[in-house]
Amino acid sequence: MQYNIIESAAIPFRRSLVANRQQRNDFCAVKWEADRMKLKELLNGVGYRVVRGTDDIQVENIAWDSRKVVPGSLFICVKGKKVDRHDFALPAVKAGAVVLVVEHEIGEIPQDVTIISVENTQMAMARIACNFNRNNGHILRYL
Repeated sequence: MQYNIIESAAIPFRRSLVANRQQRNDFCAVKWEADRMKLKELLNGVGYRVVRGTDDIQVENIAWDSRKVVPGSLFICVKGKKVDRHDFALPAVKAGAVVLVVEHEIGEIPQDVTIISVENTQMAMARIACNFNRNNGHILRYL
């Protein structure tokens, strides 16, 4: 098993993981380029509520940096110490995000975007990473 250490998270990976070395101290600098996966599969083990849309759609990419969003992306609105990425939900949607994972309500988002509400986006991001890597037999510990 190979691990990529980024800030305080150990994320096991077996697929393509793209890290921007210039911004390695910025937690949002890592982007997954996912094979097409059903949203329902990515959210397996995450306590979530579908606010709008459906969890039965295909996701092309997973990102928490709005600059890394491509059409068909799932954008995780991580609430950090310095930056609340909920503020970047609309730019992410304009860049092509079809799913938003949020902790709290956000402003006006187009009706065709699926919104998933979770209690803690950082913990949800860790579980989504684990599901993306199909690594459910290993424990992913978020520090």
